[in-house]
Amino acid sequence: MDDAPGASDEAREPLLKRVGASVEGTSLMNHRLMKNPKFRALLVESLMALTTFSFMAKQTEGLAGPELSTLNDCGEAGCGFTKFYQFKGVVGVYAGFWAYTVILIAMYVIRKAPPPGTEFASYALFTAAMATFVVMSITECASVVLSSDYYVCKNADYSLVSLIFAAATIVLNCLTCAFAWRQWGELKFVGLPKTLSALTETYPG
Repeated sequence: MDDAPGASDEAREPLLKRVGASVEGTSLMNHRLMKNPKFRALLVESLMALTTFSFMAKQTEGLAGPELSTLNDCGEAGCGFTKFYQFKGVVGVYAGFWAYTVILIAMYVIRKAPPPGTEFASYALFTAAMATFVVMSITECASVVLSSDYYVCKNADYSLVSLIFAAATIVLNCLTCAFAWRQWGELKFVGLPKTLSALTETYPG
């Protein structure tokens, strides 16, 4: 009976060591993950995308136009973002990209990150769509409605802030694309269609 407590302590020691090793391993993995520049960029991109579509979605009034007839429909308060397909596109694309970043973050955390080629392709597609709608939105924002000092986004602060974050997200996405392309190149562009292989040999990046 006297040996039972000692035997119990000896039995616990291996378990405590395994738990300690597991906690230490998890802490080390998280530390390495946070030191990964691509993962840190991903966190910032996720936050910026969320800010972009949230602010644009808040613009439920204050936009002028896009036509005089629409001005009459919206009244003195102005139009919401839903009257403009460009602004609706920004909300849709950035909301989709934010959802993508959340999934990607989860995959990184569970150490199931997609290959660089997949990341590059998805980032390139999202960035192209973002750039298209942001350029169209900026052009629409600067459009004159009634006089030279009255443009579409003059009283639309949420939209202006949204477009600033949208442009910054595009810049950061381009850097991520370049980083993913370099990683893919180190893997000899595995998975790239043969018709494009000649381009990578000529322009390795």
